[in-house]
Amino acid sequence: MTGLRAATDRYLSNTELYADPALTEHLDYARWFRHSGGTPVVLAPHGGRIEPGTSELCLAVARVSTCDYWLFEGLRDERRLHVTSSRCDDPVALALCAGTDRALSLHGCITLPREGVLIGGLDTEFGGIVHEELGARGIETLDAAEHPALAGRSPRNIVNRTRSGMGVQLELPLALRDAMRDGTPLFESFVDGVATALHRVWPDA
Repeated sequence: MTGLRAATDRYLSNTELYADPALTEHLDYARWFRHSGGTPVVLAPHGGRIEPGTSELCLAVARVSTCDYWLFEGLRDERRLHVTSSRCDDPVALALCAGTDRALSLHGCITLPREGVLIGGLDTEFGGIVHEELGARGIETLDAAEHPALAGRSPRNIVNRTRSGMGVQLELPLALRDAMRDGTPLFESFVDGVATALHRVWPDA
């Protein structure tokens, strides 16, 4: 949708958002990252109040797996600060993904037919491993092929802008995120499952 804004998007890119004089970093939004190089990358492009719960999951997975990460948070507003993943042009996010073969992004959706984790993205091998590890912990997963709007298959999607041209996108419905409050057994199981999947594709994780 070049040149057009989705109904929920005010900004066509992160660059446009950062340049808006009406917004102040650390008041309206914040960016957080670790960039050590040579590791898989975990992303939360719509953290904070935009897609609640994704920031906490991103940080927990990065902490347990020692992977690099990048997250963008809406601090005072919700959907107004949403930039679609295919339009994400934050320079740190781009550099992190360009420097790795493996990336995983965490997103929130409103609802799905079943309250599972929707696994998408172009890295089907890594996605299959995530499916195995989450399933082994009793967390239902769904195939994003059944939900093309949430499949994360665009090569422009930030998670697919790796050296391999592939990544994994996880969509978590609101009810599941609500049940995954920081420190709950479900939260810990999800983080452990994703971290274990990362370890399988990168043994140093």
